[in-house]
Amino acid sequence: MAIAMGAAAVFSTVLFVIIQVFPEIFIQLLISTESSTIPVSVNGLRLYMKMIPVVAINLLGTAYYQSVANGKVALFLSIARQVIFLIPAILFLPNLLGLNGVWLSTPLSDGLSVVITMLFLIPVFTKNKVVNELELETN
Repeated sequence: MAIAMGAAAVFSTVLFVIIQVFPEIFIQLLISTESSTIPVSVNGLRLYMKMIPVVAINLLGTAYYQSVANGKVALFLSIARQVIFLIPAILFLPNLLGLNGVWLSTPLSDGLSVVITMLFLIPVFTKNKVVNELELETN
């Protein structure tokens, strides 16, 4: 799990940097270079992608709990990101921040879901570390 999280963090961080530095390349794949919406889209893409380096924690945490047959926690982690945090963010942030609130709803949801996922995963990592240390002592 730690290796998967590390690999995902490296990949998503590289993607994040590329998107932050060259957002126009990705925007121009979807809309005309002459479009007046390019500046708005560039700003939006940069805001929308803010949590990409850490969102894999939530996805891998959900997958972990599915793999150990704990569907309730997996379902909660998945719903937390897409429903519990995202819907209220979409409803309230635009009223506070305008268009930027729309763009920031997903990163806020992602960030909160990563925090919740870590709260579930820290005891697992702690338990696995203790078990591994005991196994090393007995060998």
